[in-house]
Amino acid sequence: MRAVIGVDLGTSATKVGLYDAQDGRPVRLSSQAYELGSPQPGWAEMAAETYWRAVVDGVRAVSEGLPSADIVGLGLSSQGQTFVVLDDRNMPLRPAIAWLDVRAEAEAREVEEWLGAEAYTRHTGLPRPSAIDSISKLLWLRRHEPKVMAQCARALVLPAYIALRLTGRAACDPSNGGSMGLLDRQMGDWWPEAADLVGLPTESFGDVVPARAAAGRLTSSAAAELGLAAGIPVAVGTNDQYSGALSVGNRAPGQLSGTLGTAMPLLTMVPDAAPYGGRGLSISPHPLGDGWFIMAYTKTAAACLSWLQGLLESDGGVQALALAADAVPPGAEGVTCLPHLAGMSTPSFDSTVRGGFLGLSLNHGRAHLARAAMEAVCYGARDCLRLLSGAERRWEKVTLTGGAASSVIWMGMLADVLGLPVVVTEAPEAACRGAALLGLLAAGDESAIEWPGGSVEGCRTFSPNPETKPAYDEGYERYARAMDVLYPGVRTARG
Repeated sequence: MRAVIGVDLGTSATKVGLYDAQDGRPVRLSSQAYELGSPQPGWAEMAAETYWRAVVDGVRAVSEGLPSADIVGLGLSSQGQTFVVLDDRNMPLRPAIAWLDVRAEAEAREVEEWLGAEAYTRHTGLPRPSAIDSISKLLWLRRHEPKVMAQCARALVLPAYIALRLTGRAACDPSNGGSMGLLDRQMGDWWPEAADLVGLPTESFGDVVPARAAAGRLTSSAAAELGLAAGIPVAVGTNDQYSGALSVGNRAPGQLSGTLGTAMPLLTMVPDAAPYGGRGLSISPHPLGDGWFIMAYTKTAAACLSWLQGLLESDGGVQALALAADAVPPGAEGVTCLPHLAGMSTPSFDSTVRGGFLGLSLNHGRAHLARAAMEAVCYGARDCLRLLSGAERRWEKVTLTGGAASSVIWMGMLADVLGLPVVVTEAPEAACRGAALLGLLAAGDESAIEWPGGSVEGCRTFSPNPETKPAYDEGYERYARAMDVLYPGVRTARG
């Protein structure tokens, strides 16, 4: 059997999959969990070696007993923004700083002041400078850890670091490079003015290559650690959301896909990104080459329900809370949730926005809170969909992956709020499969483009119920008015 390996460097675990090269069917899957440290409030970091060991252990787990000659390629998928600083011997100088770390809020505003909001969006494709962007955190390190930065020879986004360990070459694609806030997406290379701001030369960030291209081939030393044959091509891959989108068939204009997990991104491919600039969207070249991915997302999605479950100490976990919510009619009987527990992403990217519940009375209980939280995530998705849509665009469906997409109740609710069929794929670890697809392309096998989209195993479709539309329209208006009153800047961004 010809096989290819996909590696997804996630926030809480690294997932590794072995796939049949013929159709992308999963053969073996492995997950290596880890836990981010938080030495201070708002910080999130972990030893770079932990990521590497997770890759090694995961690859060994899925490839055990398989002849090395059967594995023809390996591809990467990764969370964005997480980065590692290295000395001139490529040794980490401190723990990697994860994407959800928000220590650099003040520095983000400095980035906006020095580079300009319009220029930042135009060059990077990011909506505005944010505390989660690597550029803000590098500026923070320059201010607060000058001894570290004095020794810094490389500052690599996570997949570039892993590519370095695998091939000897530090390389990443435009999406992961762009997530740093240091890449000029139009030029496809590092932005000198941004590099100057953090005090590093552009070459310290590694090479920028297409997602489907090989960073290089597996070195003898890396191959020995992984239990593979040296010389296997390694694709630099792409952002985990884009990788998942590839897996479910989002490979041409007109497709819409997303993930319902900790956050909820929605993304689509467009031939020309220019009309979408300034809308609060993330914009990046499509991993297959022609066109662009534009993405909007709700920062706190399933994480909001998980938080509520923990707060209420609800027996039976999140699923039980979702079942309780199903007993409450659409609109949550007047309860409105603002789900922005970790700040707001699309459209304003404002980390000062906070969550809450409105409209509570003595008649409401935990089921109403759960229902309102689930509906609010759907309302956030509705805002995202509006920003992704042009006047001429009419979606036929949205294809979803992610752990929370298994909730029948939530998927029906989302279909009703969006007014679109929601197709849930049953394929596990879509980002791994997308990474494997790119790994096969890097090996020179173009048949990967013809892999079935969605799931080889099948999918489930949820159709909108028109009878619920009045209740959800009213609920959305309550949500929108609450945001407008509490956060006027968001209203401008929604505009």
